Amino acid sequence: MRRMNKALIFLLLFLLISGFYTGFTGKALSQVSGKETITAAELKAHLYFIASDELEGRETTKRGLNIAARYIASQLLAYGYKPIGDNGTYYQHFKVDVISVPGDIDLIVESGYSKKVLKQGKDFIIGQTPEKNKKFSGGLVFAGYGISAPELGWDDYANIDVKGKFVMAIMDKPKYKDDVFNKPENQKYLNQPRTALNKGAIGVIGIIPAQFEAQWDAIAPSMVGQEQMVIADTPQAGNFLGIYIPRKTMKVLLNLSVEEYNKYIKTINNRERINPEEVEGVNLSINVEKRKETRVTQNVVGVLEGSDPVLKNEYVVLGSHYDHLGARDSVVYNGADDDGSGTVALLEIAQAFALGERPKRSVLFVFHTGEEKGLLGSRYFTDHPLVPLEKISCQLNLDMIGRNGRDSIFVVGSDKLSSELRKINEEVNRKEIGMIFDYKYDAPDDPERIYYRSDHYMYARYGIPIIFYYSGDHPDYHRPTDTPDKCDYIKMQKVSRLVYLVAKKVANLDHMLVLDKDVKYRGKPRLSDKEGRKSITRTDLLAHLSFIASDELEGRETTKRGLKIAARYIASYLKAYGFKPVDKDRSYFQRFNVAIDKIKEGSKLIVRKFGVEKEFLPYKDFIIFGNFPEKVETTGGLVFAGYGIHYPELGWDDFSDIDINGKFVVIFSGIPVFKDSIFAKREYVININKYRKEYLKKHNAAGVIYVFAPRLERIWKRIVSSGGRMKLPDVKENFKDYIPLIYVRSKTAGKILGLSEYEIKEITGKVRNGEKLRTYESFSTEVEFYLYRKRELKETQNVVGVFEGSDPVLKDQYVAFGAHYDHLGVRNGVVYNGADDDGSGTVALLEIAEAFSKGVRPKRSILMVFHTGEEKGLLGSSYFTDHPLVPLEKIDCMLNIDMIGRRSTDSLFIIGADRLSPELDKINREVNKEETGMVFDYRYNAPDDPNNFYRRSDHYMYARYGIPVIFYFSGTHEDYHRPTDDVEKINFEKFERVTRHIYSVGFKIANLDHMLKVEKGPKKRGKIKTER
Repeated sequence: MRRMNKALIFLLLFLLISGFYTGFTGKALSQVSGKETITAAELKAHLYFIASDELEGRETTKRGLNIAARYIASQLLAYGYKPIGDNGTYYQHFKVDVISVPGDIDLIVESGYSKKVLKQGKDFIIGQTPEKNKKFSGGLVFAGYGISAPELGWDDYANIDVKGKFVMAIMDKPKYKDDVFNKPENQKYLNQPRTALNKGAIGVIGIIPAQFEAQWDAIAPSMVGQEQMVIADTPQAGNFLGIYIPRKTMKVLLNLSVEEYNKYIKTINNRERINPEEVEGVNLSINVEKRKETRVTQNVVGVLEGSDPVLKNEYVVLGSHYDHLGARDSVVYNGADDDGSGTVALLEIAQAFALGERPKRSVLFVFHTGEEKGLLGSRYFTDHPLVPLEKISCQLNLDMIGRNGRDSIFVVGSDKLSSELRKINEEVNRKEIGMIFDYKYDAPDDPERIYYRSDHYMYARYGIPIIFYYSGDHPDYHRPTDTPDKCDYIKMQKVSRLVYLVAKKVANLDHMLVLDKDVKYRGKPRLSDKEGRKSITRTDLLAHLSFIASDELEGRETTKRGLKIAARYIASYLKAYGFKPVDKDRSYFQRFNVAIDKIKEGSKLIVRKFGVEKEFLPYKDFIIFGNFPEKVETTGGLVFAGYGIHYPELGWDDFSDIDINGKFVVIFSGIPVFKDSIFAKREYVININKYRKEYLKKHNAAGVIYVFAPRLERIWKRIVSSGGRMKLPDVKENFKDYIPLIYVRSKTAGKILGLSEYEIKEITGKVRNGEKLRTYESFSTEVEFYLYRKRELKETQNVVGVFEGSDPVLKDQYVAFGAHYDHLGVRNGVVYNGADDDGSGTVALLEIAEAFSKGVRPKRSILMVFHTGEEKGLLGSSYFTDHPLVPLEKIDCMLNIDMIGRRSTDSLFIIGADRLSPELDKINREVNKEETGMVFDYRYNAPDDPNNFYRRSDHYMYARYGIPVIFYFSGTHEDYHRPTDDVEKINFEKFERVTRHIYSVGFKIANLDHMLKVEKGPKKRGKIKTER
């Protein structure tokens, strides 16, 4: 066949479209009623294409769906709808992560000597995959309904420990206290997988609700190997597994007799309480491997502008989903009713609005993708709206309207948010259509939870009134037999005309639909500062911390994989909360290199006495603290200087009888008992260290051999395995007067000094007791020291986001919040999770960011900086302040959160609040008095604090530039820098309380009419450095 001339094609298309516009009734356009243009014949014509085999089941991201999208867009173009999608198109593209699990995965059930193999697609299905491939193995706990709501008097986890185990839970809600779990505000308690994860379980085994049992044998096999999808960069729950089973599988897992099984079934059917219990002697194991790739899909969106110059900026939204299940084993699932019927109804309604009288408000049509994969398209559209959500009067959703009785339709959700909408829907139906409305799925205790299962719900969660039109389930639901020939086109015509008329009436009202009194907002919620404060909850803190401080993040060591996973997690939440990247590359990551200095081969310490030579090697016998030059080669004698204290004015001088010039000085770490323990006082500890350095430098010591205090020897292995000294490579180094600082354990010190094991034990015993040590010079000993450095560069990153302020002038000023998200990594195969240090500060920042995104936007902008490399020497904060992404002089203050989750619920250490700005300290105290009610402890704020905490966390890098700071700190504890710093040790009541306080302080400062006054330190904020 030869090709047609392009001009001829254009002419034929023009004639077809022209005839299409005028020939369907034989009337002129001006005489056409929009309702009359919606016909059964045209609905049928559209559906026989949309649900044809050629569209291959319209599976999300697949070719058939893209063809359907093109078809829909061409109709919108023909009807004169304005494209508002990407780059002037009708498409709103977004990325999805596509995850698939092979079908040959078995669940192994071992009980004593018994072993049973459960098959995927028959006995269970996998509903939630872990973040990475993993073999799961653990015991089993039956947690009833898996609900933890102690504040409502119900807690299935009250007396059971589920850590490291599988939790089996009924995926339903119990009958309890007037069906308290039916209330919208209590729906959050029904997320059984999330609850199990937060309690430390490795996976959930959900028993599906009774109403879905009958469909199990038909649906479960089709789920095997099916692709699961999530919107790309959606934070995952870590290595957590979700398995779903029918009740017959429960019988196997619990090893029930027929009588016991029937008793359980009766209890479940009645939704009665079940006592949780651990299933003794049962171990489950499953090896989950998955494939993951990223693809692109699209919503199809078009708008018909309203006729009123003011009301055209408000919208009535009509939606359906145009995706379906695709093809399975070469069999096409056409999805004629689900939701081909809603899709083609929308096309007819769009045509009716285009041909009829234009309404006052604009009419927005959204054809959603990915509904079958988890409401992906509607979630993406409402989270990334193309029109302001607060300007949407209502959303009318059509999903499956072509089957069952011709004269009836299920109406869902019409009065959930606006009684006025339900009234309009009923009036239009009574006057124009005459269908029978069935409201049974509106019942709060609807076991099928239909209200939550289609695209309208993504709009309703933002306070937008909705109606879901639905003709009900049928035997062809989600089967290849859902074909166009089974649809009732007369019914589809009636429903489509009804929806058109309802939309038209709402679009012509002189007001937006009135929200019922218990609905607080339409569109993105905006809470007051008090409500924003309350949005910070211990439940959310626990959820975040369970991921950040999990073994899978491998201790979040700077430059390592675990830290990068944490950075991606943080960035994804900043994006979700509306924080913008401020890096020049429009990334949330401020990347930079760090130098890692390690001791090179050939380095050694040689001690020679009476011709006998002893060699000591780095990492095995000694370590070097601090920076060191590329090459050190030095020799000298050896002296023993006891505690190395030079304080003659107090009557103590360990150096008085020895000459240290050109010699290596051995010093024991410790504080002697002297004059009422004067050396234990803060000011003297500081002076001891200061005077010692000055004395060693002035008298030309060749090196210092510093002996660990006995109590510190336990951390030797951790320090040795720390992987080298890390620093910023562009920091200038001055090694002109470098004195090697060599750290050893007591037994190594004994060998260096030539002491017997008994003698060294005697000395360490005296050190413990704070006794005086005899100092002496070892005249017959020679020491040689060789130290060589090798350096490598690695990349790391701060994570930074900004939430723009509301004031046109003050938005260029910033209140900065900071925490460090790195920790110590893995040492000798043991993960240091760092839940308190500083997982607590990290997730507090995430909760504060969410609170700002939900609340009334403050006048100043909010800057969130998650610092890397704090544990390596404040590297991230040093780099950020030396290479700022916003002008430092525009940063009003910096609130630093580092370790806030332990110790007493009622107290908190406050550091640095008045060092530069007494006004900042005053505000912090006022908020505490008005809202928080904690006891503030300022002991570490003292200038003579021997711990020097003011200089030991990231805030100090800001303070040296004259930026007022507060360091919030709950103090050290027995798990500090140990692998036992885990989530279960966190005091979440205190954690929530402190996080809310910091949010309130930041909110108050962000709304002041002036920047905080700097009264101490540098006179200009951000310009003059203090001592680093």
